[in-house]
Amino acid sequence: MSTFERLSHSLLIFASSVLLLAATALMSTAWSATLEPGHSAMWFNPDRDGEGWVLEVLDDERALIYWYTYDSQGNQRWLHGVGTRLSDASGDELVFPELMTTRGGRFGPGFDPDQVEREVVGEAVLRFSDCNQGQFSYVAFDQAQTIDIQRLSQTMAAGCEPVNGVPGKPVRDYAGQSGSWFDPERDGEGFTLHWLSNDQALLAWFTYDDQGMQRWLTGVGDYQDGQIVVPTLQATRGAQFGEAFDPDDVERLDFGSMTLDLSCSSGTANYAANQTMAQIMPPTEPYNLSRLTSIAGLPCPWVAPQLSELYALSWQEITLPDSGMIYADSIADDGTIAGVERSDTLTGAPRNMTLWRPESQDWQRIPDEIDGQVWISPDGLSVLSGLRIGFEYYPAIWRQDSGWQRLPGLDFDDSLVLGISHDFSQVVGVARDAGDINDVPWIWSADEGQQRLPLSDQAAAAVPIGVANDGNHIVGRDALATIGFSFGLGLEWTDGQSPTALLNEQGQGLGGAFLCNQDCSVIAGTGLAGLFSPERRAWVRTREGTFFYLDELDTAPASGTIYWPRAMSADGSLIVGIYQYSDDDPPENLGSLIQRAFVWTQRTGTVSLSELLEASGIIDDQWRIVSAQSVSSSGDKVLISAWPSVSPADATQVRALVLELSPQAQD
Repeated sequence: MSTFERLSHSLLIFASSVLLLAATALMSTAWSATLEPGHSAMWFNPDRDGEGWVLEVLDDERALIYWYTYDSQGNQRWLHGVGTRLSDASGDELVFPELMTTRGGRFGPGFDPDQVEREVVGEAVLRFSDCNQGQFSYVAFDQAQTIDIQRLSQTMAAGCEPVNGVPGKPVRDYAGQSGSWFDPERDGEGFTLHWLSNDQALLAWFTYDDQGMQRWLTGVGDYQDGQIVVPTLQATRGAQFGEAFDPDDVERLDFGSMTLDLSCSSGTANYAANQTMAQIMPPTEPYNLSRLTSIAGLPCPWVAPQLSELYALSWQEITLPDSGMIYADSIADDGTIAGVERSDTLTGAPRNMTLWRPESQDWQRIPDEIDGQVWISPDGLSVLSGLRIGFEYYPAIWRQDSGWQRLPGLDFDDSLVLGISHDFSQVVGVARDAGDINDVPWIWSADEGQQRLPLSDQAAAAVPIGVANDGNHIVGRDALATIGFSFGLGLEWTDGQSPTALLNEQGQGLGGAFLCNQDCSVIAGTGLAGLFSPERRAWVRTREGTFFYLDELDTAPASGTIYWPRAMSADGSLIVGIYQYSDDDPPENLGSLIQRAFVWTQRTGTVSLSELLEASGIIDDQWRIVSAQSVSSSGDKVLISAWPSVSPADATQVRALVLELSPQAQD
């Protein structure tokens, strides 16, 4: 039976007595954790740089491992095996009853699958403490050893990442190509391919030299015009197997390049040796590849999941009091809601802050007149807003035991609050100050008090809006170009320095930044800077420099729709906001405005919450204003306000809704 026939056979049949023997000999529960598809990756030990492991989780019960290592003479050696998951109350581990090695194949045209010899040389157990750390224990070649290993790669869409994905790391439709490939005419050698979350691919080629000795080559490829181009394939030599391994003995050699052209089930691979290595591994005929294995949970082609596939969705309508007009503004992690009680018209001045708590299912009216928005802390115990006394206002924190308390250490008059960090420790806004023509941008913390933010020639006036928990990163916009449809220039303050412009990949100034995550490594805003900018999509920029626009909704007008991000989860993986357009083009008046709510994740793209509400029968298309106001820290609760028009509304027509997102178990 050939290597890969035997591999395919092993995927189905295991001897229980062998499994129990291996488990008894090598089992340790200290590292046991639940096995998941996200463990499919390349793994290594930093102290053993020059060898490593490739793991492919095939389904709930089975996994395939490749171990690229050395023999006792410093020659390359690779082993492979199929393992089964054993589970108990402490977690999972993978037991590989047969680690197999091969010899006898020849590189290039002289390869004959009948010459490949197989030998079972040992057994192994693999266990993990989490998604990034594990232990590999083996008995082979008269040695027994346990090696700590850690993740070297992250396989695109395989898991072990936030359920929403990672901003700036989209999943491509070819993500499902990750797995093992081989040429049926050359059974006994093959490839593993893992697409990375940065849109590159890790390739390992398990083959032979011209003497029938095992050879493995690795390289990183890029996606170019539908192909995977690996510019450098590298081999190694010099280290020894097992306890004698010394990373200083490893010598690396560049052998050549490879280009792969793959579909979901077949493809080709073309190898070209470099000039130095052409004598050892000369050019070959194209490999006609077939898929051997797929990684669990990675369909090919990959299709973005629906929001309902990631989460169980449940809606709750929050009953509003009969008197007054309450607009729900901010939601805490436990579902507590802070709202603003306004006068009997939409345009009326704010009056009081109100609180709704899940345990009482009722609203608590808080005395003292406030001005503007309210923010509730993640624990639901504190609320930030601006108190107004006469014609002056100042930031204040409300707590149940102390009521409203003015923020200490305020140095500027009429300080208007515009944003607060996710952990409630940093506050930003603008204020008046004698001698300043423009409003003064400021940041406040309990330790430092209120401090003026620096400006620059590029931004002589600025509005800070989002701030990191440590206060070292702040985002906002230029305050001078805010008339009409100008979005202003997006700005970022870093480590107390003057603000710099936020730019897209073409060097264009982005429109204002409205929010960021807990460390401002993910920033969101709208449009491009400039008066009457035609660009009205919401954008995201990450600290790594990745920039992209949120995808637009097919059901919204193709032109004239503006997308505004309003709130973001603490990790930046979920964004909610509004998209608005008009019945008339151009809009004749505010009465023609239609506003809808959306949610975005990297995994799902942009999803209309308004359409989900309509499909659930909670609202209909007569509700003209539906606004996503706030999210909890984890993004599992989304607060929505709705009312039927932008004209003065009856108090009973304003509604507050909470969407709860409960993660579904993923395959």
